[in-house]
Amino acid sequence: MEATNPPIDKALIDRLIRQIKEAIPGDPSRELVSAGLVTIEEASKFLGISRSKIYEMMADGLIKFVKLGRSRRIPQNELIRVASEGLVGGA
Repeated sequence: MEATNPPIDKALIDRLIRQIKEAIPGDPSRELVSAGLVTIEEASKFLGISRSKIYEMMADGLIKFVKLGRSRRIPQNELIRVASEGLVGGA
């Protein structure tokens, strides 16, 4: 049985793109957070992968994240970076 990916949330993608365009240049850590933070669940839906895979990528250093108490949040532009690194092919 083939697993299906959760549907992509167009509103989330639009919000990510808008906030990344508005990101404030300067300190790289400020830039990461200025675009806003998303939950692990939102990141999972955006990238179309499981929550456990998100946690695995965070543990391996492939996805930067912010730790707030016991919670973890991922900067939205970090998701765009991860997704764009996976692009294959050309025009």
